[in-house]
Amino acid sequence: MAGVLGTELDSEWIRPRLGYAVVELLPATEPRDERLPEPWTMADIQRVTGCPQAQLLTTLGTVTLHGEPLQADCAINLRGLCAVRADDGDWYLGDLVSDTGDIQCWGNYGPHLGHALRSL
Repeated sequence: MAGVLGTELDSEWIRPRLGYAVVELLPATEPRDERLPEPWTMADIQRVTGCPQAQLLTTLGTVTLHGEPLQADCAINLRGLCAVRADDGDWYLGDLVSDTGDIQCWGNYGPHLGHALRSL
């Protein structure tokens, strides 16, 4: 990474002060749930959504998209809103409509969990 850190006065001239840094990605220190895609953790999801109560649903009921059944393998409950991963790898958003894990989805947000979560 590189960029302008600020400005400095050199006699009567103002000059940009340039700098750079080396960034190294470190492995996640928080425990990961294998149902979540790499490199996501529940702490990441809670941070991105601003929902500290976000959790994986342990029981999935009937999942539908506009009334049509959807085969889902993972669902994240965000206070009644859900992000659901279908067997096709895409993430869908919908409403949790029962205590048994029934979810009515309203939209497809593609294969990237981050895109779906930022669309909430």
